[in-house]
Amino acid sequence: MKPKPRYTIGELARISGISTKTLRFYDRKGLLKPSERDEKNNYRYYSEQQVVDAVMIREMKRRGFSMTEQKSLLRTSDLHRLQDALASKISDIQQEIDKFNGQMNCIRHTLSLVQEAIAVYQEEAISQTAKFDTVPDRIVLFNRKKTYINANHLFWDRYNELQKLREELQVTPVGYFSGIFYDHYFNQFFFDEGDLEVYLPIQETHMTGPNIRKIEGFQRASMVFVGWYSGLLPIYVELVKQIESSGYRIAGPAYEEYLVDFSSGVPDENCMTRIFFPVEPIK
Repeated sequence: MKPKPRYTIGELARISGISTKTLRFYDRKGLLKPSERDEKNNYRYYSEQQVVDAVMIREMKRRGFSMTEQKSLLRTSDLHRLQDALASKISDIQQEIDKFNGQMNCIRHTLSLVQEAIAVYQEEAISQTAKFDTVPDRIVLFNRKKTYINANHLFWDRYNELQKLREELQVTPVGYFSGIFYDHYFNQFFFDEGDLEVYLPIQETHMTGPNIRKIEGFQRASMVFVGWYSGLLPIYVELVKQIESSGYRIAGPAYEEYLVDFSSGVPDENCMTRIFFPVEPIK
């Protein structure tokens, strides 16, 4: 368009693609003040250079610069300063991308666990029949100690400490939060304390450390229970019966795999737990 000595706020809005509301906001904040203001009607008028500035501001905003940064960089003649600002902006955006990628991976992992839990419910939880299969080798993040184990209460503290450890070591979970009850499986229903290891299978098979170990694969017998943890005892009893009647014997401590736990936000009665024992055939 043919240059003009001055432009109204409406004309500037059409040229720059910046709304009149935003231009008034820029005026109040001192980013783009009109060169003239009619004292009678308070109309704002902008010079041709300010039209150019408005276009520059629009482009700086598109690159992610804040208003403070725009004000600092507007019509700067220092290319090194501009270079540093652009490099810093790239770094900031990359950090945001990394954060969102981490959130996306977490969501995808949780979704896969929920989908698997739904399939387990449909295939195993309803039948109440022991399933015999083989657990592969796993690298796990773990914490083992004497702790409160009563099944009437959540092990939220053990869950929380393991998740904090996961964040600290920046490892990637690939399975469910689980527990190993090294004392007799009855203990959690009749006593308050016991030897409990909690663990998370992780992706980083190369990592070592005091809280990372390998659980060797084994043959197991398992059953799935839907409901609050205090209702697990009859399932344990039934699982032991089915193990013995199938020609196997228990060869290790009780495991609990929390397929749907309190962290999913479900009601207590919808929690889903797979209990299992390592087993071996009776010769």
